[in-house]
Amino acid sequence: MNTGSDSNSLVHESETQRRHSRVKIPSTLVMKNEQGEEKKYPLLDISASGFAISGEELELTAGDVRSGIVHFQFDSLEIGLKVNFQVVAKHGNDPVRYGCEFHNLGREEISTLRTIITKFLSGEVTQLDDILTTLSRENFAKERVDFSKALSGSEKLRALIFTGVFVFLSLLAFAYVLFSIHQSFFVIKADTAIVSAQTSVATSPRSGPVTLKVKEGDKVSIGQPIAVIESPALSDTSSIASAAGISDEDLNALLGKTVSSVIESRCNCEVVSLRVSEGEFVSAGQTIANFGEDNTQTIVLARFAHDVLQDIAEGTKVDVYISPEQGQISGVITKLQVPEPIRSEEHRVHSVLATITTDEAIPFKYLNRPVTVKVGELSGF
Repeated sequence: MNTGSDSNSLVHESETQRRHSRVKIPSTLVMKNEQGEEKKYPLLDISASGFAISGEELELTAGDVRSGIVHFQFDSLEIGLKVNFQVVAKHGNDPVRYGCEFHNLGREEISTLRTIITKFLSGEVTQLDDILTTLSRENFAKERVDFSKALSGSEKLRALIFTGVFVFLSLLAFAYVLFSIHQSFFVIKADTAIVSAQTSVATSPRSGPVTLKVKEGDKVSIGQPIAVIESPALSDTSSIASAAGISDEDLNALLGKTVSSVIESRCNCEVVSLRVSEGEFVSAGQTIANFGEDNTQTIVLARFAHDVLQDIAEGTKVDVYISPEQGQISGVITKLQVPEPIRSEEHRVHSVLATITTDEAIPFKYLNRPVTVKVGELSGF
């Protein structure tokens, strides 16, 4: 038995290939005549492939292609199907019977027509639920793709682009997985890290509103005014005036006078931060600004978990990520120590403080800002 040739010629029967015998279901065809008027003609019988029709005023010729609406009337349901048909036969004279064949019926129309005929043959009344259930099903064999045909130029280009995008995304996902594995098992990250440096401060000699003469980031030299404090003269002279026996009138005259105190820079340095704002009332001894001297080097203080001590030591190279603007720079651990408050807590070491010197100087504007410190980071990441 030649099973190969039989299987090649075997085709599953589709919806459009199934037919019913003609049945006499009460139905009418509504179509326009030559004058454009809609007329109703009773159907003599109908099947899944066509119908027979007759009418006194109906004049058709074999080969005519017409369109209309087939109406079915049930107890409480009226169904109308738009159809295109061709007259294929003409029989008799009184009355004339025309045999018509459906052309290009849609899938929904075919399913509805089959349901109506099946219900009629089984003696059941067609209900709305039957039609809705039929239309919700996929009863048709899908068109088969012929893979033997050669692809066109545009199809080849589309396939090539799709393949390229798929390969690129696959490689990207694979690289991300490798990177995640490396970060999880081979990279040590500090719990916390900040930029630090030894700075000097300028304090207010008296109480009063402050007028600032510099802003953060300014370079100042020794003796340059930093701020001016305006305070009432009475604060300096009240005790002296009382001891000297100055009259109340003269003492009140002092109330309208102020004493200006100029705060000057004591180094050639940079204004790292201003601790007060313009016009703010400050107290005597309050810090006005922090300064970083030109020869002062910024460092990074990073805190690592104690369980990574076996992987870090003085001299270990690290990567320090400062900011999107500054980017990442390299550095080296120059000192490891256990912070005193932690060392004394039940004599257990919970974390280790590392002092890191960077290969490039970190600007003072990043002082006291958090940074990211990693050990074992891949180059380029």
